[in-house]
Amino acid sequence: MMRRPTVVALVVALSVLLVAESGARLLATRLPGPVYWDTPFSQDKAGQIEETGAVDIVFMGSSIANAGIDPPLVVSQMPGFGSGYNAALPSTSPVTWAVWSKDLILTDLCPGVLVIGVAVRDYSDAVPGTAATLDAYTNSPGRLALYGDDSSEPFDVRAGQWSALVRIRSRLREPDQVIRYLVDGSAPGWPRSNLTPEGRFRGWDGGTLRPDAARDARLERLFDEFAVGGEEDQAVRRMILEARVVGIEPVLVELPVMETELSALLPGGAGDMAAFRAALATTASVLGVRLLAFPELADRPELYGDLYHMNLAGTGELSTALGKELATLFPGPDPGRSCPARSLRAGEK
Repeated sequence: MMRRPTVVALVVALSVLLVAESGARLLATRLPGPVYWDTPFSQDKAGQIEETGAVDIVFMGSSIANAGIDPPLVVSQMPGFGSGYNAALPSTSPVTWAVWSKDLILTDLCPGVLVIGVAVRDYSDAVPGTAATLDAYTNSPGRLALYGDDSSEPFDVRAGQWSALVRIRSRLREPDQVIRYLVDGSAPGWPRSNLTPEGRFRGWDGGTLRPDAARDARLERLFDEFAVGGEEDQAVRRMILEARVVGIEPVLVELPVMETELSALLPGGAGDMAAFRAALATTASVLGVRLLAFPELADRPELYGDLYHMNLAGTGELSTALGKELATLFPGPDPGRSCPARSLRAGEK
């Protein structure tokens, strides 16, 4: 039988723990949790997708599509379409999009239309780091958990499902950072994905295109080599074919950029830009997919935050124009489809 002092001590300890857990739950709604996916973007988007469920149209791509396409504005131009989600993943290329699409887009969002937005940077097979980016995404604990694989799942993931105190414990070890984040919404090194409820990245909304020699030097290194028609193109083709199998209609979009300035940084200049455009057109032709382009939005500095990310004005113009074009392709209600159940992901890692 427990002695009374022991019982009192246990009751006090339990009370303190309950109070701490209650406080942590309130705080957790205002602090970023630990990142178990490869980036805060994929983690936050996976959470948004789970909450959103099926939508009429999904937009895929890198940060270029993520910043430049606003789903509500596109959908507002499309009679019969009521919902959309921007599933584009910043700092990725088609080889990662193809896995992401199979993981969550075809199953959970199950759109009637899948719009794949591509710019020249996305399509080059010679951009360094794409294999490492794919590996980081593919083997992230959050992504593996989709398939029931918790072998690499940290204790925080499992325990954090029932305890906010565990979930944000790494944040609580930095009280000065907590205060700063609560005051101005930022803290050095803490993730902040800055997404709309429909998944669009707002980080370039206030951007203004200015001369930037350091930026251009980084881009030149990014494009030290340039090649198209390889694994990135094949990944786009896989996405198209897998969407069609389940009744989702794919559409390709060549995203506008500051073409003249960007071409000057490519090793082959305008020739490389033409090669990209030809490869995209070939894929569209071979697979019978509509390819949309908006050359009238290229080379307009007032629409860009840098050479290929659109600011809020650019997002407005591109999204409106895209919605009008899509409305001509899909003038009626959202097309029907039969998406695979999430359970079919098992064994497909």
